[in-house]
Amino acid sequence: MVDFYKDYVAKMFSIEGRTAIVTGATGALGGAIAAAYAMCGAKVVLTGRNKEKLEVLAGEIRDAGGEALPYAADPSVEEQVKGLVAFAAKQYGGLDILAVSHGYNKPQNILDQSVEDWRC
Repeated sequence: MVDFYKDYVAKMFSIEGRTAIVTGATGALGGAIAAAYAMCGAKVVLTGRNKEKLEVLAGEIRDAGGEALPYAADPSVEEQVKGLVAFAAKQYGGLDILAVSHGYNKPQNILDQSVEDWRC
């Protein structure tokens, strides 16, 4: 019975063959998420603002046997986000997973920030 549930849970939570976008992929957390998704069989679209770093990470993931494509975009620019989603859909046929790991830093004392400053 335990083997049945083990297999059932593994299939239910499998991301093999799924398409994932990882924002902030050039950061430590985003890079780790992207690599983990790829190791689990997902097709990963890496995004961030630094094209060169994205290309390096995509190469590292591919060298390790994963599938990844870089796409430079700024998540605060709506048209760039639309382009990112269209790219993922065109390359991989859709989008299943979105990992939002990009950061935002307003150089201001936290006590001086408004609620609007915290909204993405």
